[in-house]
Amino acid sequence: MTKSKDKGIRVIDVDAGFGFEEQAAPNPFDDIEIGQWYWVSDKEEEEEEEEASEHEEYFFDEDEDEEEEPEEEEEEDRSGPMTDSDGKFSMYKALDNDRTRLDKKGRWLGCVYHIGSNYIQLKGVMFETRSSSNSYRERVHMDEFFGRCEREKRPNKYLKKKIKYEKSEIRGLMDRVKRITAALGVAPKEQLGEGVSETQALAVRNDNDIPEYKAALVKAKKETLPNLFEEIKFRNAKMVGWMKGKMIPMKAEQAKNDGVIGLIDQRIFSVELYAGLIEQVTKVADGDPAHNDSKLYLMQRRCYMDEECLANYTAGGMGFHDIRAFDNWLSKPENRDRVLPHPRCMVSFRVRRFDKQREQARSISEALGYWKLDEANKLTYLYIRNGDQLFRLETEIEFGEKLFPDLDKSALNSGQQVWTRLDYGKVKDLITDDQYEGMKEDYLKGMAVWQAKYDAWEAEKEVWKTRSDSYKEENRHKKPSHFSPSGKPTNPEGKWTLFTPDTVYYDDITEKIASDIQQYNRIALIIQGLLDRSLVLHPHPPYQVWTGEGFVQAIELVYDDSRALNPANMPIFEEYRAGLNESLKKGCMTVGQEDYWERAEAHKENHRYRSYYDRSDYTHTRYRPHGNPGPGLVAEVTSISKKKGTCSFKWEKERTRVVSRWEDGSPTVPTKIAVPRDKLFNVSAYKPGDYKIFFADPRIRLNYLEWAPFMMAAEDYHAGKIEKGQKRK
Repeated sequence: MTKSKDKGIRVIDVDAGFGFEEQAAPNPFDDIEIGQWYWVSDKEEEEEEEEASEHEEYFFDEDEDEEEEPEEEEEEDRSGPMTDSDGKFSMYKALDNDRTRLDKKGRWLGCVYHIGSNYIQLKGVMFETRSSSNSYRERVHMDEFFGRCEREKRPNKYLKKKIKYEKSEIRGLMDRVKRITAALGVAPKEQLGEGVSETQALAVRNDNDIPEYKAALVKAKKETLPNLFEEIKFRNAKMVGWMKGKMIPMKAEQAKNDGVIGLIDQRIFSVELYAGLIEQVTKVADGDPAHNDSKLYLMQRRCYMDEECLANYTAGGMGFHDIRAFDNWLSKPENRDRVLPHPRCMVSFRVRRFDKQREQARSISEALGYWKLDEANKLTYLYIRNGDQLFRLETEIEFGEKLFPDLDKSALNSGQQVWTRLDYGKVKDLITDDQYEGMKEDYLKGMAVWQAKYDAWEAEKEVWKTRSDSYKEENRHKKPSHFSPSGKPTNPEGKWTLFTPDTVYYDDITEKIASDIQQYNRIALIIQGLLDRSLVLHPHPPYQVWTGEGFVQAIELVYDDSRALNPANMPIFEEYRAGLNESLKKGCMTVGQEDYWERAEAHKENHRYRSYYDRSDYTHTRYRPHGNPGPGLVAEVTSISKKKGTCSFKWEKERTRVVSRWEDGSPTVPTKIAVPRDKLFNVSAYKPGDYKIFFADPRIRLNYLEWAPFMMAAEDYHAGKIEKGQKRK
């Protein structure tokens, strides 16, 4: 007897005289259907060797032995501790330690929920509460399925048995509650008897029993009854879970139909893409088109308008209403050639990467308005360059962070190995073997840079320990951080796994690959629609981009994602700022003091508002008092305190109280503020153009609100666009 993974058990007759031909037994997996129940063990059980000969096995008939009716087993509670260290009932511990879903062999009952190409997914009952949920589910590879799983032919009988057991447990807990309350004289009135009051219940007790009775009441209130009530909730949740177990097969059958609906939706979506029913094209700039044979270059990385132009960096970045201003900015040749560097080019854009930080909404309508603006900021715009012409295509399609995936068709056709990254059982990303090796090289380079920083940090700590107490007090701002240097790269070997047919996620990865390829088809449909029904890309040859040859002739894919950048060269703004601030002294011009002052004033205004109105429903993030201009966006340091690690700034504000006869009649009064050095940016030490160090790196550009307000203000000050003491816009 030999086994075959594909054909099941193959039986070959050893005596040619019988005239039997080679036959293949039915595939054992053909009998497995969605909705069947199986007992699942953690590991494959060892099969006992059979002593029967091949002839005996061939003529063996399973129907000859009648299946014996199993005896009804009495239910037992195999749960672990359900209380925490304080003796209180814990729902989390109860779920973690509950083992009543396991039989005496440690197996759990699961329903066949999905049948894949090389695995079978089983799903058990779920015990769900308000705070948490707990369920058994697993994908079992077909090679080990029959060694780990045993068919349960009467699951409903088992579910009813579990429901009956939980009901009896709940009754027992309720009886305990009744006995405790009756013994303490706090049971419902119908249990005390008609006309019996709490006073009469106390009267039957001796005076010596009162302290003990009080202690028993306190214990019942704080410990006994709350624990019983929590356990009753837990038992009810388990009973509901067993009741819902009968619905698992029906949900599994329903899940099979979702794929058919998805295919129909995809077909409708494809028609809409080609016909342009969900898009609108606006001509942003006019001019001469590109040459007839120019390819269309697709840039992979999605860009963000506010990051590319740094618009309104002092006001939290641009928003949906600023798109026309961005059109004008992008139309300038120097900006257009940087963002769309090819004569015929397409780039995916969003307005913002993150939601805009605003003051707290004062009403529901204002909050709804903020939400609508944030949603509008998430729309996708495709900017298309055709020579000197520039078009903006508005669409509701979500393309993701990348206009097309890393795993291109050529890599798949070349037979390269594929690596996948799983996140909670879901396939997130796919890369080729070449890309994986590149990641490992980047990791080694980045790790070398981080290790050098770590060694320097350790050396600084050792030197700091040898310093005198007076030095440490005077140079507190130079004390090494308690935290190790940031930016430690992640080893790809721990995140990525090789895609092989042996993994139980084979179907999911295959589906992800098909979905990624579908991304090409979506882009191809949009481009083919533009070629056939608009003048956006004219003049051009008669391309047919849905074919492999036509796609290569018409389109060039540009893999400009930030992953290709070397992490060893990534600039760090805080290190750059700390280097500039080393030369801070009296008379230096700085940025950052106004933001610090506005936040401090907001803190005082919030405290005043809460104290006066006794309300806390509205708070300021920044606040500028009337008649107080503040230190200014760019201001001069008037004094430095090395001991406190602060810089001081002085200015004049309007007088807010009546002038006494002993004071002069000046309408303003002097004021000042001390700002920590690490909140400032030394404009005097800044070199014009240094912002490009951070702007050129897309990984740093996405956090432009952390560095642009400082560096761009310094850039504008050196260019004469900002004067000393000027307010922040």
